[in-house]
Amino acid sequence: MTTLRRILTGSALLAMACGMANANSIASESVLVTFTTDGTYTLTMNKFNLAGDVLTGATMYFFGAEDVSNLVLSNSAAITETFDALDTSNLNQGSGNSANAADKYVGEVLDLFDTGIGPGQAQYPTVVGPITLGAAGTPACAEYKPTGSCSSVSYTPPDIVAKNTDAVYGFTTGTGVLGVDGVVKNITGADLANYTGPGTFNLTGGTKNLTTFSGGGGNINFAISTGASFQAEIDYTYTVPSGTPEPTTMALMGGALIGLGLIGKRFKRS
Repeated sequence: MTTLRRILTGSALLAMACGMANANSIASESVLVTFTTDGTYTLTMNKFNLAGDVLTGATMYFFGAEDVSNLVLSNSAAITETFDALDTSNLNQGSGNSANAADKYVGEVLDLFDTGIGPGQAQYPTVVGPITLGAAGTPACAEYKPTGSCSSVSYTPPDIVAKNTDAVYGFTTGTGVLGVDGVVKNITGADLANYTGPGTFNLTGGTKNLTTFSGGGGNINFAISTGASFQAEIDYTYTVPSGTPEPTTMALMGGALIGLGLIGKRFKRS
């Protein structure tokens, strides 16, 4: 009878487990959206729609990046000019969230190119300081090496890439279960209701680049071509209410009951 008592005890424990809520997770990610900036993006993800289950938390991850494919500075004046240059990108111009307007990503202005007049977070150029270019008509400079004896200088891709996950920008970042690496936004409490139900929701926004100069008069030209990439993910955590066991638990209970049946036959034969 000892064996039978042990199995009955184990079955009782399994039954208790079925009566408890089970913690689970599920995730949805948008497609990777790319375009030539300036432009707009729409990132679509699924809402939480598991009938009967209770959503307990959600975490969003938003990734944005801008990659410079062409950058040329030139001087069209008749004299040598010395100047500072700054190019910034706002990755969230007019950002929005169709599920809840408050859950949007803002304030992500990234330095793409900065010789010293911006906030000092640019990844390029690596040596900060004013640029000097020669008068119009002089030859082009060697790449990355502006001097007063040449009138234009270029910087070759992929040297200039700015991401909202770069540590220099100070955002709280992380990686979702599906692999999207981005800025984290936690959703809790009453706000979870905005992400519950059938259908999808969208994160939207646009990019806006701004170029400014200090010094050099009005004959300094800045030619830049950029491309943007965006993606997002939302991870949901939820519980299964009491009385609705998960398939794994059902299988374990089934196995225990089969075992009880076999042992019952064994005792009858004894």
